[in-house]
Amino acid sequence: MDKSAEMGISLVEYRQKMASAKLVGALVYMDMGRVNVEPSSVYGAAILMPQVARTAGWPRSMARPVLQSYFYLYVCMLIHGALLCYIRKEQAVMDLFAGQMYLCDFGANLNACTADPNAEGCTGPAGGSVTAPRLYGWSAWQTRSFVAASLKALFPDKADDIRSSVDPGEYGVESYNCRLLCCLVFVISIGQEAHNIMQMARLLYYVPSTDEPWYELGEEEEDEAQESMEKWLGQVTVQVAGMS
Repeated sequence: MDKSAEMGISLVEYRQKMASAKLVGALVYMDMGRVNVEPSSVYGAAILMPQVARTAGWPRSMARPVLQSYFYLYVCMLIHGALLCYIRKEQAVMDLFAGQMYLCDFGANLNACTADPNAEGCTGPAGGSVTAPRLYGWSAWQTRSFVAASLKALFPDKADDIRSSVDPGEYGVESYNCRLLCCLVFVISIGQEAHNIMQMARLLYYVPSTDEPWYELGEEEEDEAQESMEKWLGQVTVQVAGMS
């Protein structure tokens, strides 16, 4: 008996449901049931090349690619570590020597502070009220503060006049919504990297810890008159297998 009749639907609806089920099942299988080596990074090469060399019996010709893969891996790790150290140094050392405080939430409630400068949470790092006309970025605020301090140092007897006439403003978040948007864009931009990390973790977790061949020979053509590198590579299938 036709399965569509058993389900009480037409043949077209049955075929549509079957296509949907197979498509969803294939997508779930692709996401959960397979592990692979990242093809476009040194991390994938550092895993693949030693296993290919091991499967081939460690021939001398494979020593160079294996050493190169590990060399580029260590160079990549060194560069990443150095960049993180320099970024941390910029924030923890250089910014502090320059007098730049952490931005925190200075100016987060800019609209409310502009309407009522004396409201709670409207005090800037210099002790003044954070309002829209007095809000500046770090470079502009640092320059304005330097000019005001220089004038007070040159004319100490007119410090009160300078304080009332020369307003350096305050340092704070110029747009809190833009700040959140930038954080969102950054998270989206590193989403692929997070996915690659998860794939690498799944690979290391699910692959058996036994030595298994990482490639196998496919079908060979009987006509061997036109042998070529492309033909040889086409006959070999590389696959993820056990490693120790």
